[in-house]
Amino acid sequence: MKKYISDLSRAILVVVALALVPASWCFAQDTERVVVTPLKDTAVVQQTASGNITNVTADAMFIKAAGDQKPQGYVINANTAYVDDQGAHAQKEKARTGHAVVITYVVQGDTRLALQVVIRNAP
Repeated sequence: MKKYISDLSRAILVVVALALVPASWCFAQDTERVVVTPLKDTAVVQQTASGNITNVTADAMFIKAAGDQKPQGYVINANTAYVDDQGAHAQKEKARTGHAVVITYVVQGDTRLALQVVIRNAP
């Protein structure tokens, strides 16, 4: 009987000791870092569109071209340049609803990323 209790005590001690061991010691944890780089032979094509601004938010501009049913959205960010008709720097705030613009952009997946906004007849 003493041997049975001794074996049982030893088994309980092993179980308790294993429960206290951090899981990171018992199981390998794989981490994966995905880095996306453009293909060497892939060209980024700049495109232009023109129309009137229908809405501007902190990170997007919507432009409706003549003949279009609904406006197209373009992502704007800190790298988006704003210029007037003569190519001089213009304030971002001058791009308001109703203004005519020409936008230069690139397509990244489903996103149109605005590179430059030319504000026509900027006040």
